[in-house]
Amino acid sequence: MQRFTGGLLAVAVALSLTACSSKETDVPMPDKNPHELEIHGDVRVDNYYWMNDRDDPDVIAWLEAQNDYTARIMKPMAGLQESLFEELKARIPQEDVSAPYRDGDWYYYHRYEAGHEYPVYCRKFRSLDAEEEILLDANVLAGDHDYFALRNFSVSPNHRYAAYAIDTQGRRIYTVYILDLQTGELLDDRIEAATSNFEWANDSRTLFFTRQDPGTLRWDRVFRYTLGADAGTLVYEETDVTNSLWVEKSLSQQTLFLVSAATLSTEVRHIPADAPETGPAVFVPRQTGHEHVVS
Repeated sequence: MQRFTGGLLAVAVALSLTACSSKETDVPMPDKNPHELEIHGDVRVDNYYWMNDRDDPDVIAWLEAQNDYTARIMKPMAGLQESLFEELKARIPQEDVSAPYRDGDWYYYHRYEAGHEYPVYCRKFRSLDAEEEILLDANVLAGDHDYFALRNFSVSPNHRYAAYAIDTQGRRIYTVYILDLQTGELLDDRIEAATSNFEWANDSRTLFFTRQDPGTLRWDRVFRYTLGADAGTLVYEETDVTNSLWVEKSLSQQTLFLVSAATLSTEVRHIPADAPETGPAVFVPRQTGHEHVVS
């Protein structure tokens, strides 16, 4: 660890010295284009508001210029960057297995294979010595995507289905898929434009999931979705922009919690996991300065 830490320090110093000693003068700077924003009678001028548009050719051109500038500045360090990257890779086991956990008659775990970047989700029936059943290989799903993230691989209480969320854009806006573990086939069900936060109700046919504000990406709504339905049903919307909202399940697996949290306050709603269509009830009304956890 001392050699590794020292190596990182040396790299940081070298990078700093390289940047400071650079004679580059054509540093790309964004144009100032004043834009007035008014709220509650207060006017604020944002000179760079135009950069909000991700598809604007001028924004893309500026980002590309930034990338080119960075490449020129860092060129003298290219060899060191590569050696550091290889050292980091060498310290990560190519083959690894998570600690298995038991759920009913099944042991679940995921593992990594040499030469592959993503996990393989597996289970064994009743014994860790039993034959392995591969449920999902994320490496196959990743394919040739430039970006790929799979989150929250979650098996239903009856062990028949697995839900998981995939993002291929890098915006943390996911599509939730449902896999039939008996047939190995995907169901037609899709939950679009969701977060990676969801929980199964105990009927193994109902999912509670969270959606985000499309602009700020704040988690603000919880929906209920039943397999085979056309769309989800809104259960609760958090309108206070200082709060984020998510769903979780109790340790007993008997209750679903809708947690709304701000910096200094918490409010938890609860729904019986055996009766997912029940309306959410407030545990303790929110109050500034009162944070709590219900488990």
